[in-house]
Amino acid sequence: MLKSNEKILLERADEELVKLIQEGNKEALEALYIRYKGLIYELTYKYMLENNIAQMYLDDLIDVAVEALFTAADKYIVGQDKSFLNFWWAVVDRRQVTFLQETIDTHVLCYDPHFIENAGSLLSDSQAEVVDEIGISIFEIIKNNEHRFSQMERCFLEYYILGYKPLEIAEFFSWDRSKLYRVKRKALDKLNKIIKSN
Repeated sequence: MLKSNEKILLERADEELVKLIQEGNKEALEALYIRYKGLIYELTYKYMLENNIAQMYLDDLIDVAVEALFTAADKYIVGQDKSFLNFWWAVVDRRQVTFLQETIDTHVLCYDPHFIENAGSLLSDSQAEVVDEIGISIFEIIKNNEHRFSQMERCFLEYYILGYKPLEIAEFFSWDRSKLYRVKRKALDKLNKIIKSN
């Protein structure tokens, strides 16, 4: 339940709250967060619906939006910048796009048809540990039976085994969801049959 002074602060315009925040008023910062909390979720969900990879990072994107609210409150110049809402959302938009791009850049490896031969040089230390955990044998099975898989199926399996989520893989290679599910189903069916027959 809101305290009476928080209710009074919520009645003030954004610009007044921002001025108080810049003067060090923590209650004004809390009031600004309360005012925009619903919008943070609404805009982040909307962004998530427009971007496949964003669906895997909803909590992170919400954190980005909240942090951007506090940053915008510090940097907004009352009387000079456009409305605080527009100013804040421009900051959120840039930061969410940057967050997703950095996330993709961190995870994406350039797909190489000779992935297995080059695994040592292509994998980061953390990914190499994953390979050690699951055993290189699955990669060897894929390599030894590569004629049974299409290039897309091999690509999907190699990334999937390394721990990437299907939607991440689809985003990396610009596959639509129907293509993703077809490739996933065929690749896993073939792999299961090969493993069972060995």
